[in-house]
Amino acid sequence: MPRWRPAAALAALTIAVLLVLAACNRPTRPPPPTIPTEGFETRIDEKRGFSIVYPRAWERVSTTYIREAVFRATLRAQLQRRGLTEEEAEDAADGLDMPFLANRRGIDDPAPLFIVVVGDAGAPPFQLWSEMAPAPDGFDGGELRSREELTVDGRPAVLTELASTREDLRRFTLALLMVSDGDRAWSLHCQAAVRDQELARVECRQIIDSFRLLEPLSPAPDS
Repeated sequence: MPRWRPAAALAALTIAVLLVLAACNRPTRPPPPTIPTEGFETRIDEKRGFSIVYPRAWERVSTTYIREAVFRATLRAQLQRRGLTEEEAEDAADGLDMPFLANRRGIDDPAPLFIVVVGDAGAPPFQLWSEMAPAPDGFDGGELRSREELTVDGRPAVLTELASTREDLRRFTLALLMVSDGDRAWSLHCQAAVRDQELARVECRQIIDSFRLLEPLSPAPDS
């Protein structure tokens, strides 16, 4: 049986002590953030003329570039399928204003995702969404669950809710609210992960129902 030499034993002991000290000095990983489950946050956008309330379990997206890019790319493809040239579709998608994006905290996907889009009511994207809202086959991978005509602060609106019909989808449009005052339009999109669609339906409807327009209605012309 081999014997430990004093020098080897001392070296082994030194290494063991160093490993213990390194473990003791290693910074501890901070605990995961606590996700709030109660209360709401309010977003007021005076420039675009709306306010919206969302649960604290959601967070406004600070890195919007990737999500906006995906949304615009999908929109460009939809517009081209409906007859626009590549250049026309790109101009239409790039001209949209997306002042609000939010997703539920703790979801890696990330989904559900909520987007508010503002723009010219006569622009191709809003014409597209207006046509898609009443059409059950207008949404890829979704079937029409309900369609409701309503008003939002005096403006005509259409709320469409869908259910996923395809198991291969990661996410899909769950709800779409279209509001217009004649010149300007607001479009609210809720995109949900298929596995979360029932939970997302409740939360998305809460956010949609909170949507308000800030500008007063224009006075009716004299008859």
